[in-house]
Amino acid sequence: MHGMHPLMKAELKWCLFRHARRSNRSHWHLQVIQGVLIECWPFTALEDIDLAAIDRRDHLLTIKGMLRELKIVYSMPEDAREAGYLQFEHFGVIPDRTASELDLTMLQQRWLRDLLWDYFAFMLRSSQKHSSAFFHTLRRACQELGAFLELAEPDRGHDLTTLTRRDVERFVADISLRAQEGLASLGTANGLRPSTMTAVTRKKILDDLHKLFRWVLDQDEHEHRRMNRDFARAFPTGGQTLHRTRSPFTDASAEALAAPDNLARLAETDPADRGMLDIWRLTAATGRRPGEVRELRLDCLGIVNRVPLLWHDQTKVGNYDEAIRIPKYAHQIVLTRRRKTIALFEHRFGRLPTPQERAGWRSSPPTPAIHGASA
Repeated sequence: MHGMHPLMKAELKWCLFRHARRSNRSHWHLQVIQGVLIECWPFTALEDIDLAAIDRRDHLLTIKGMLRELKIVYSMPEDAREAGYLQFEHFGVIPDRTASELDLTMLQQRWLRDLLWDYFAFMLRSSQKHSSAFFHTLRRACQELGAFLELAEPDRGHDLTTLTRRDVERFVADISLRAQEGLASLGTANGLRPSTMTAVTRKKILDDLHKLFRWVLDQDEHEHRRMNRDFARAFPTGGQTLHRTRSPFTDASAEALAAPDNLARLAETDPADRGMLDIWRLTAATGRRPGEVRELRLDCLGIVNRVPLLWHDQTKVGNYDEAIRIPKYAHQIVLTRRRKTIALFEHRFGRLPTPQERAGWRSSPPTPAIHGASA
């Protein structure tokens, strides 16, 4: 970095320092970092770089990661609220398996976007712990409400003071009809095409909106006190809990999911070989949840009477150290990934994992995962 602009030098040092302190991080190879320094050399600050002019994908991903680190430093919670996103690190917590930033700009009505941000901020400042699903499903519910108001209201729902109980009743009738007829929802999940509205989706949307607007009513002094209280009270719950049964893949779906061309395309999205393809193949081979496969530990394999077994934790239902029989090719996938993980561990820490770390003791940092992301 000798001779580089002082601001650029300080930003790069900070980004490297922050990235090194993260427990679950991608691996920035020294050669890639050197290439990034060359890319950054002519500029005063990282934000001056034209990302479209960067040809190498690994350089681009690394610089984007650095920009995310700087965004946390250069912005305050009020700035994030104004820009339309939630920065979890402003509140000192990041939910499991989620990015540090949650985009809210898909909500067209500014009052709805600010309301959701305020509710999320309130929950993050409380002592309660929430999973990433809590934030994504509530955002999805607000997307559905906002999309309906965009179509049904003369002012597209932007004037909060004009909304009444009647508007809520029309919204509930609309999503109920869509669930009954199997029609597409108005909102979209994660920017994808609209999904089909089901009874389960309808219940989740109404339950989440009921909680959100009930919270508004409980706030004595709040920015959203201009809201018609009858409008906020009108949101019902989704009704009784619905029991779902899972259906297996159709033959056509199974063939597409295991097609060599599709697997090769998935592997191309993981140039650092963090194990995305292995996670997918094991998920399909074992029928386990992706999170259960992702959290496998080094000593997760066993052989009993020449039958290969996979030991894993079923955390969602509270079953730990459960063993299932797996095919030989799945056993080989785990063996190969374990060798790669141990090599990454030794390269990063200069030693082999201890027996406690191999067994996956969560109280023994660092705990190596089978996919190599945290090793």
